[in-house]
Amino acid sequence: MSKLVLVTPLPPAPTGIADYSALLLRELSARAPELAIETLSTREEAESFRPPSEPHVLMYQVGNSPHHDFLYPALFRHPGVLVLHDLVLHHARLFSHLESPEVRAYREDIGDSTKRESARVRLEEYRSEAREAYPAVGDDLAEIALRIGGGRLLYAYPLYEHLVRRSLLTIVHSGTAREEVLSSCPGADVKRVRMGVPLPTLVPREDARLRLGLPREELILASFGLVTPEKRISTAIRALARLEAAGVRATYLLVGGQVAHYDPLREARELGVAENVRLVGRVAEEEFRLYAFASDLCLNLRYPSAGETSATLLGLLACGRPVVVTDQIHVRDLPDTVVARSALEGDEDGLYCDLMDLIRVERRRRELGEAARRYAASEASPEVMAKDYLTAFEAVAGL
Repeated sequence: MSKLVLVTPLPPAPTGIADYSALLLRELSARAPELAIETLSTREEAESFRPPSEPHVLMYQVGNSPHHDFLYPALFRHPGVLVLHDLVLHHARLFSHLESPEVRAYREDIGDSTKRESARVRLEEYRSEAREAYPAVGDDLAEIALRIGGGRLLYAYPLYEHLVRRSLLTIVHSGTAREEVLSSCPGADVKRVRMGVPLPTLVPREDARLRLGLPREELILASFGLVTPEKRISTAIRALARLEAAGVRATYLLVGGQVAHYDPLREARELGVAENVRLVGRVAEEEFRLYAFASDLCLNLRYPSAGETSATLLGLLACGRPVVVTDQIHVRDLPDTVVARSALEGDEDGLYCDLMDLIRVERRRRELGEAARRYAASEASPEVMAKDYLTAFEAVAGL
């Protein structure tokens, strides 16, 4: 192989996979300068692409987000290496078709037969994907999803299988994800590549709080990333109210962008802890890390999970923070010495008890943070990510 063609969103696209790909490009360029790299990051670039004549690998970075819509036509025309950042792609694929210009135009003028036909053709593309992924139930699945939007059904039918079967190689970021893909696609070539995140210089807790204007001594809990119900923010706010009732004063920071359909402050007001919850909003990477350094406990409680390996979670580990997670597929590979686990059973009661155990034992929090930092340095560094990718490329070149 003499050339890599990387099809992916790149900054300033507001998706973590864009930042991931930018980091990957830097690391590969530094460690394999002989490798020619071409990037396709827009619809126009992907549509005009023609495979080069020299030996090459085509690699698609795919996630459950509309920011990846542009790469699907190229992926279908020119299969290559599939990097699955999420094990559920169905939300994005359904949204891509339901909110396509053709379908929107028809919704606005349902009497127009030309627009109806254009919408029908676009929705038939979605049905075709569903049939290819699930030959036995694809038609029924597509009909249900188009009528009611899918809901939890989309987690049961994640809509990645047809992509795996088309691809020369599928890359995932955890051993558990690899097992999941192989259970759905027996015989597929699936390899694990470790995800890398930069290891930042440590900032003392007191210094971070001073720079952010946060209370010096108060207990601070924090969740990071887009503020959605799937992050179990509601459960955390109810547990926060339990802590307050038990005489434990804490501030809960939500560091990430908001969505229109969820208002955590309304819940906090109803529980009488509105003053304890602070919406920080989306912040730059350096400020993100400062909030991590300032926190006593970080909460990464996503449920349900799309099976992704969370760059946000790895970033918190790299900051040496004690992190509480739920036992989902994206964290099963992490040792119990590196993260604290909170069971889904028991809702806020269980989380409250788990938080109290950690709050009472400062030594346990310190040991978790130190182990997290060591794990990130050895198993989630940019260096090991680049090394794993180059090994995977060698395997593809030998096919």
